[in-house]
Amino acid sequence: MYFLVPVTLVRDNANSVRQIAAAVGQQDAGIVQISRAITDLTRIMDQTLAQLGSSEQAITVVLDVSEKMSGVVEQYRWSEGALSSSP
Repeated sequence: MYFLVPVTLVRDNANSVRQIAAAVGQQDAGIVQISRAITDLTRIMDQTLAQLGSSEQAITVVLDVSEKMSGVVEQYRWSEGALSSSP
């Protein structure tokens, strides 16, 4: 009986080591998934920033055209007023 106790301990320890190894393997797989998700999010954020930059450029062009059109309208109004007030 003296030898049965150490054999049981060795077997229990071996089982514990297997369980720990399996848990570490699962954690490793989880870390890989998290890393991939972070990479995907970084790519998406980069694309979003690029699209925002394009939108900003488009807004700038629209504002510029709007200001030019306002100037043309004001000139047209002034011309119309000058023509209608002349004798």
